[in-house]
Amino acid sequence: KSVQEKAKDARLLASLGSGDRIARTLSQPARSPSIGSLPPTIKFLSSEEKSAIRKVASQESEEMANRLLVPSLANRSILAGLVKDQKAAKPVPEKSAKDLLNEHTRALSRGAAPKLGRGMGSQSGMISIDLSPSVKSSYSASHSRALSILQNKNKKLEAEDPNNSHRKKGTASTPDRIQKVMKRVERSSTEDEGSPNQKPASKKQKLEDQSPKTVRVFGREMTQEELDKLRSTKSKNQHLVAEAELEATDRYFDAMEKKDEMESKMLSTFEMKTKAVTCHVCNYTAFKASEICKREQHRYKVIDAVKRFYHCKNCKKRVTCLTKIPKEACSQCGEANWVRAGMIAERKGPKLLADQLSVRGNEEKYLGGNVANSNIHI
Repeated sequence: KSVQEKAKDARLLASLGSGDRIARTLSQPARSPSIGSLPPTIKFLSSEEKSAIRKVASQESEEMANRLLVPSLANRSILAGLVKDQKAAKPVPEKSAKDLLNEHTRALSRGAAPKLGRGMGSQSGMISIDLSPSVKSSYSASHSRALSILQNKNKKLEAEDPNNSHRKKGTASTPDRIQKVMKRVERSSTEDEGSPNQKPASKKQKLEDQSPKTVRVFGREMTQEELDKLRSTKSKNQHLVAEAELEATDRYFDAMEKKDEMESKMLSTFEMKTKAVTCHVCNYTAFKASEICKREQHRYKVIDAVKRFYHCKNCKKRVTCLTKIPKEACSQCGEANWVRAGMIAERKGPKLLADQLSVRGNEEKYLGGNVANSNIHI
């Protein structure tokens, strides 16, 4: 602090007096006349709060203690925190694991050993082993009052029958209900007297005879005739559907025709012009420069060349070369029998019966077996 602040604090303390004054005042009884200079709210403080203010006045400053005596929300929260700190500052006795074990052993030794028949007197020779749950001997006041009212009226509480709980109240004994039951009994008796040998028709059969058969279609009830009529009905825009199908078919076949034209053109193409790279240092001509030429920066030239297509006569492996005939042998079978081929390989579908050669005609694999028509190409 600066010199001016220290001098101001000294003058304030000199005007207030020693900090022990508040401590002595708080230690006096509440009705002591010496606390007239303090706020009247000091009598509402608890003993713990008074001890906390006393500690602040003796250890910190009297000004802080005076401010804590002012009744405000902030001061109450500060006092609550001081009281809590005082409670938390109480020393907790430290015990080792050995001490805890010794205390547990002493507690076990203090307890008496279990004894069979404890509490049985010397005069009585029997002991009660009734394990049934205890019944409450006393009822609540409202319960007792209700029981007394029922006793005065000579009535008893009857338990509800769980088998009849699903039935509605009052439907079993109403006159309308009784009349309906009597009519049903009379009707059944007359039917039995009219045709004693014939079995009575069931309710389901009667309903089927009275009403026509109906079916539910998309949540709607309709008869079989209506359903058949609905099935036979056609849309008035049926010709538009046929036209759309024809257009889709035409688009499909147009695309397939273009694909077949491109395929036939590529099959008839045996060679085509392209660009190639030739290096006089390494003495080779290829479709692109090698990594060695690029790394060593050889001076190679880009020339116009002709790319030709071949396939092996033995294994049908396809190759492409810039010379008139491939110089290397086939990498698959090792032969050097090359045949010129088209740009793409020809597609081969399943063989037809006319493509299968059968010199001896139709043959049976076993007696009575199926004979397929075979072509002898005559």
